[in-house]
Amino acid sequence: MLKNLTAFVILLAVLSSCKHTNPKTVDNGHFIIGEWKLCSIIYIGKNGYSSMSFNVCPTVVFEKNHSGYIKRSDPKLLYFNWQFNGDKLVIRHIINKDKDVIIHDGTYKLTFANKKLYKEITLMDTLRNIKYILRK
Repeated sequence: MLKNLTAFVILLAVLSSCKHTNPKTVDNGHFIIGEWKLCSIIYIGKNGYSSMSFNVCPTVVFEKNHSGYIKRSDPKLLYFNWQFNGDKLVIRHIINKDKDVIIHDGTYKLTFANKKLYKEITLMDTLRNIKYILRK
């Protein structure tokens, strides 16, 4: 009986010491690292919404060092830095601060179509009321 009680106490101590991580903050955005295709943008207005789809989807690349770039059909790359915190993604362009950026500088609310697979993410620009849909 004493052996069973001791084993139970040890098991309870081991289980209680396990750390439970919040899936939103694991590795500070590791799931976003890699190549994503930006195939649609949704503009939300007072009278509804309109959407824009690309014939050739720009590629958005998030690097491990919190830098990245957007590759369009032309040879010009648009470089940016990114930071993830909870459900917020901050994007700041490095050089290309002109009008030809596809995703503007700002803080975006990040949501997932499927939190287990991370195959589709939505970046919501709450200042400009624009949704960017990115897919792997």
